[in-house]
Amino acid sequence: MIGVDIQQDRVQIARHNYNPRGWRYLRARGETIPLANASVNGVFCEVAFPYMHIPRVLAELRRVLAPGGWLRATLHPPSFTWGELKMYFPNPKQTLFRVFVLLNGMVLHCCGGVISVGKMAESCQTDTGIRTALRRAGFTTVSLRHAGPKFYMEARREQVRHGEAAVA
Repeated sequence: MIGVDIQQDRVQIARHNYNPRGWRYLRARGETIPLANASVNGVFCEVAFPYMHIPRVLAELRRVLAPGGWLRATLHPPSFTWGELKMYFPNPKQTLFRVFVLLNGMVLHCCGGVISVGKMAESCQTDTGIRTALRRAGFTTVSLRHAGPKFYMEARREQVRHGEAAVA
């Protein structure tokens, strides 16, 4: 078991609680995971995708996943961000930020990409947008489901791309 988080305090807490079990924790961005190619069989991502540059994260996860490896993630549908926008309106800074997140969700929906401002690329996700981003990154067998405010995604890294050597 290897955990990755960008926040050092969370990594330290996890190390304290779970290193005795043999679990490892690393501090890293989802866009740059310090693991070898094809080194993991599966990835859980609990409500972190919406806060990252989704196409870059998917490319990085494809890199670290073994062929046929699985990905399970929780996402934010546009209704979640819309609810936050209504909650923070008329606070100018919070409102503008939520408008950016909704706009980024529309960009993801229409073309499978996102807009970055520095290292910030937060977005909401639609079925169409996440399917497009997953397909472009080399994921197959995509399953999406909505349960109340939760949005769940499951996908598999394709076995081997055309012209790519199989990883042993």
